[in-house]
Amino acid sequence: MSKPLCLVGMMGSGKTHLALQLGKHLHWPVIDTDAWIEHHTGSTIANFVLNHGWDKFRELEALFSEEFVYKQPCIISTGGGFPMQETTFQWLVGSCHTIYLRVRPELALERVLKDEQQTPGKRPMMKNKTETELSQFFQKLYLERKETYEQFPFSVEANRSLDEVFRDLIEIAAIAQIK
Repeated sequence: MSKPLCLVGMMGSGKTHLALQLGKHLHWPVIDTDAWIEHHTGSTIANFVLNHGWDKFRELEALFSEEFVYKQPCIISTGGGFPMQETTFQWLVGSCHTIYLRVRPELALERVLKDEQQTPGKRPMMKNKTETELSQFFQKLYLERKETYEQFPFSVEANRSLDEVFRDLIEIAAIAQIK
C-alpha cells in the first residue's frame, strides 16, 4: 500500500483547494485534518479554539496522526501549524509523502483575505487584527515555520496560479507513488 500524499504550508498556500483538485484527478479520497477535528469535536475550528485554546487544538492534530489508518492511497490536507509539533512532524516524515507548498506571506495573506470575505470568521488566527497587524503576523508565522516546512522531501512553488501548482503536484504524485 502506498503512503498518503500530504500537503503542508502556510494558510493561504492552497492546501485545501489543491487537495480536492488532486483527489478528484487521481480518484483518491481527500481527508482534511481541520474537517476531521470539526467532526471529532462537533465544533468549528474557530469555536473550538475560542473555547479550549490552541494547545487543545494541537492535541487533536496529534490525535489525528495517532489514529489515522487508511488502506488505500489518499490525499491529506493539513492546517498550517500541523507540522510544528514533534509528534505530527515525525508522522508526516515517516507515514506520508509530504509536499510543502511554498508561498510568499504577502500572497498567502491576499488569498486568505479573499477567502475570509466569502467565509467570515473561519480562521481564528485572523480575528480582531488590522491589515497591518495581519501582514506582520503572516511574516512572523512564515519565519517561524519556514525551517520546519523546508525539511519535507517535496516542495512546490505556490506563488503562481493554483492550476500551475496543480500540474506540478500531479508530477510529484506520480514520483511519490513509485517510491
